[in-house]
Amino acid sequence: MKKQLLFILAAVFLLNIISCKKSTPSEGIKIDFTQSYEDAALALHSAQQKYEEALSGQVPEEIEVAKAALQKARLNYMESKKVYVSKGGEANAKYENYLETSSKALEKDPASQGSQTQTPVTPVEQVEDAAKAVGNEVGKVVDHQAAQAVSDVVKKADLKKASEKLESEAKSTVNKTKSEVKKTSDDLKKASDNAKKSADKELKKAKEDLGNLFK
Repeated sequence: MKKQLLFILAAVFLLNIISCKKSTPSEGIKIDFTQSYEDAALALHSAQQKYEEALSGQVPEEIEVAKAALQKARLNYMESKKVYVSKGGEANAKYENYLETSSKALEKDPASQGSQTQTPVTPVEQVEDAAKAVGNEVGKVVDHQAAQAVSDVVKKADLKKASEKLESEAKSTVNKTKSEVKKTSDDLKKASDNAKKSADKELKKAKEDLGNLFK
């Protein structure tokens, strides 16, 4: 009877110890918070990948759904991290990178860039746009050719003007030279005539003096 009583008391004591261990915060509870934190991080990474895929598909409806899921996953991760850190855990650098890259992914939102929400372009509009582009290029070529033609005309006009100027200056120089040569020639002829007259006069006087001497 005493043995049975001791056995019952020992069993109750062991149950009390086990119960106290379960009610006391332990590593088991910390692991639960860690698992929750890890799950939130993996869910964030998965949501980001799906959002990237939706962006590649360029379907506005799918992009909006994936965007909403990614934003919710970000909030869940940040809340889970807050609880995890408050219980003594440390933020994982890899998971923080998930958060940062997800933020960058949301910056690619075509709605904010206006690239995916534009009105779809019809084939007719595409042809018109192509025609306008070709027209613009042709216009540029024509403008360039016209400018080149004008430039050539100007160059030719300038060249002609320069040629005429040179010709005029050459003629002026020739005429001036002819005038100077003629003047010089006239001066020489005049000087020669004067010298001849003076010589004739002197010779005549000498003859007269000689004739008077023999009279």
